[in-house]
Amino acid sequence: MEIIKTLFAGLLLVFNSYGLAQSSDSSQLELPVYQVDPCLRAILDEVVASNIQYYIPNNHFYAVSFLIGPKYRYLNISPQSREETSYRNYSGINKVGKMSFVLVGDFANDSLFEKTDLPKELVQIHMIHGYEKDLYMKEPSLNGYYLGCKGKPVFMDIYTKGRIKEFEAKVILPREN
Repeated sequence: MEIIKTLFAGLLLVFNSYGLAQSSDSSQLELPVYQVDPCLRAILDEVVASNIQYYIPNNHFYAVSFLIGPKYRYLNISPQSREETSYRNYSGINKVGKMSFVLVGDFANDSLFEKTDLPKELVQIHMIHGYEKDLYMKEPSLNGYYLGCKGKPVFMDIYTKGRIKEFEAKVILPREN
């Protein structure tokens, strides 16, 4: 039941963001820079490395939705086009090389994310009414419970074209009931 509540909250966040995108054309966001705990940084590094041929830093970024539930944390990563993104309520950014991971949700309230003193990053995005079809995957390239971080387990869904092979053995798939 806990996973259903958290997934529902995540979907609510996405649909709320989707509604915001319908009311605006473009935005220049000024986002504070966050450092990510090494346990998650390794995953972000692997997302970039396994998808470098599909997503170009000047044209794309990864949207990172992070929610904290009573028993675990929920992390969703999906690629977005800077020209055709469907939501804009981002409130932080993390960089892996030149690739941006733009953050939304409860990340500022969790020890996995730490705000830095670096100058804010400007992110230009253009909103549309839906997802760019070739970017958004219907099936995650990696999903399940990740126990590699301190604290509550992290349930993750990562939607990318490239598989996140390095972490497949480290993620426990949800049990079928």
